[in-house]
Amino acid sequence: MDHVYSQHAINQLKKRNISVDLINDAIKKPDHISIEDGITVISKIIEIETKLYLLRIFMNQSILPNVVITAYITSKIEKYYESNL
Repeated sequence: MDHVYSQHAINQLKKRNISVDLINDAIKKPDHISIEDGITVISKIIEIETKLYLLRIFMNQSILPNVVITAYITSKIEKYYESNL
């Protein structure tokens, strides 16, 4: 999947200390994909220092190349993701 990053996404990734490699890996191998208000939400469970977190990536797939709008990491996995953890 070809994609680019919006300036907002670049700023937020830097602010939140999220690497582009982590985003690219999640886009290539997502755990879950959903659509919220026309925006694709890619979810990936990741481990940081032996604790599980949820990486959520918001992407506009209605244009080419697809645009990563923003992303964040949360510890509230159950709030956004149903899984058998």
